[in-house]
Amino acid sequence: MGPGRTGACAIGFVALLGCQPPPGPIDAPPSCPAAVYEQPIAVAATSGTLHVGVRATVRTTDFTGGVAIDIADNKGTVDFDGGGPIPAFIYELVPWADIGYTLLSGMGFADGAWVPFWLYCTPDGTLDYLYGERSDRTAPFRKFVNGTCDMLAEAWPMPLDVPAHTLRNVALACGFTVATPATDAPLVLEGSKPGVTTIDGQPATALVFSTVDCRTGCGDEPWFELHSLVWQPTTGRVGFAIWYLLGDLTGRGVNATGVLTLPAPEWLQLPFPSATWTLSQPPS
Repeated sequence: MGPGRTGACAIGFVALLGCQPPPGPIDAPPSCPAAVYEQPIAVAATSGTLHVGVRATVRTTDFTGGVAIDIADNKGTVDFDGGGPIPAFIYELVPWADIGYTLLSGMGFADGAWVPFWLYCTPDGTLDYLYGERSDRTAPFRKFVNGTCDMLAEAWPMPLDVPAHTLRNVALACGFTVATPATDAPLVLEGSKPGVTTIDGQPATALVFSTVDCRTGCGDEPWFELHSLVWQPTTGRVGFAIWYLLGDLTGRGVNATGVLTLPAPEWLQLPFPSATWTLSQPPS
């Protein structure tokens, strides 16, 4: 689902002076050591179609927070830090009635990094909040913005062209362990280290670069998210996967649903129902 939003600065109150980002997900544990995956990951050029369930046009109306978004029919550019526009596309619509927003999930492509982002749209078509990440950083960014959302839930094959590029210095987050029994397909995720997952019966590298703590403040049921890149060198497949851990500090069952992969654009499902996991940080 991606990062949640609840609490202060609800609809209609974003412009209040002194308004702070609302409570909700707690980001990468502050005690993480600096760690990166040093091997470059080459992503071949993408030219194909990705089946999606949304058509969206999103634009900012000013440069609030140093953010500029210009996306029409799901594709365009974003600038999240004033460094200039980068190519981006929107691939998912996530209604979230509990918090009064619809999220638009997207992906941008910066030099050396993938940039996942979530745009928070109100029922009247206002864009007022942004949550984003970079694969070369463990810390996300949250910004209030001013813009418009024009979106329609519709299934269609979205043409997608992404130039060849290379991912470098993927950050490695910490505070978790995930493992499957020796008798099952491997899934091993451990803080500050590259991990292993299984795609179509073959091993792939899993690099958790950011976490989202939704054990409090995001809904009735607690969950924790591990945001990662998955890379299968033998096939050249690279994807963005969110591993969902449902519960408090320990549990069983880990799933990554709707894993977006390139260069042949497609969706993967990576369920590991027998995996066990632990978190080293208590809920905030």
